Amino acid sequence: MKNIVTIIFAFFIAHEQMVSNKKVFEQVDSNLIYPDYHQLDTIRKYGWDNHSIVADPLFDKKHEQWDITYLDYKLKPESPVDQIGFSTIKYDSIGLLPDFPFEKKLIKSAGTLIQAEDYNRMKDLRCMGSTGIYNMRTGAWAKYENVDFGNKSFSRFVCMLRTSEGITTGEVLFEIRLDSPEGDLIGSISGGETKARVKTVTGVHNLFLIFRRNIMLDSFRFLN
Repeated sequence: MKNIVTIIFAFFIAHEQMVSNKKVFEQVDSNLIYPDYHQLDTIRKYGWDNHSIVADPLFDKKHEQWDITYLDYKLKPESPVDQIGFSTIKYDSIGLLPDFPFEKKLIKSAGTLIQAEDYNRMKDLRCMGSTGIYNMRTGAWAKYENVDFGNKSFSRFVCMLRTSEGITTGEVLFEIRLDSPEGDLIGSISGGETKARVKTVTGVHNLFLIFRRNIMLDSFRFLN
């Protein structure tokens, strides 16, 4: 399908998989890839993705990255997508009907297990299927919308994670913040820890995990 732009935010494939799936990947071409991924040169040696380009699609965003809405995916006039034959989508003729309840909130309870990959927004990290998130750059974040702390006095944050070599005990791995990447800091997880004390929080909040080191995070929850 020539007029589809594939924005690849996270793409990992082993050499053996590329070989075994050759017929599938022969169909992968003329894509806009952003950001770059280090396997691209290897893939092109097999004759795949030769007509794809690596470039910022230049979305005409009206909001901050952590507060993107369904309207923030229109392209700026100077977008490079015309290089791959992409036809601009007529947004007025597609999508959800006007009576769709956009204001409806899907609430997550802070006391239930939340899978790390079930974020609503993220920046500068990768998702590994249904097994967690990883490969974070410094300052990367994951946003979990509408986490309900209720009236309970959650005092602990616990998580399942794995770290790589070179991380020292006590070194901050990620911060736990409310409502924005720079919001109220309620706790943090450091090297050698899988749980931490947190400030008392009530009500519904957007929860942000701000990563300071590259780790593999599987899941987390709050406890009394």
